Amino acid sequence: LVGTGYPLDIPHPSSSFATYCMMVYHLPLLVAFSHGRRSFNVWGGCMMLPLQVMRENTFSIVDHLAQGGYSDDLIIASLCGANARKIACPGRALFVNHMDPAVTWRKYWNYLRRQLFVLYTYTSWHNYLVNTALLYSHSYVSFGITLPFFTAVLHVLVAAAQVVWPF
Repeated sequence: LVGTGYPLDIPHPSSSFATYCMMVYHLPLLVAFSHGRRSFNVWGGCMMLPLQVMRENTFSIVDHLAQGGYSDDLIIASLCGANARKIACPGRALFVNHMDPAVTWRKYWNYLRRQLFVLYTYTSWHNYLVNTALLYSHSYVSFGITLPFFTAVLHVLVAAAQVVWPF
């Protein structure tokens, strides 16, 4: 029913820290595309459906999109799951994405808000539960990835303060 690919983010060596945060946000999402030629997830930036699926409104895809379907990829993935349809994810569909080296914190926050917003677009109660679980698990994993950085910065600041103001 659907074919998909996924971006592999490559930051420039002189990228801002916000650029690297955006890259870290994407890392856990690669897991969904690491299960071989089939996936349970669709990336909206690279998905392909047969034209016949849209013309015939298979599984009411067009209806769901017309009813406020902001996140086309999550809606299509949920309909594939609900109707036991496979999502093709060939290894050749991993695309190198050279990231913008000048991502600001404002741009990163805007991006993050949009990514989290789409998790509240759903087609059924089951899909709502799945998206909510994704929201919380992805937030937990992202927090687990970024927390060590902030604790390391805190340790450096405490060590620097002890050098400057010995107790």
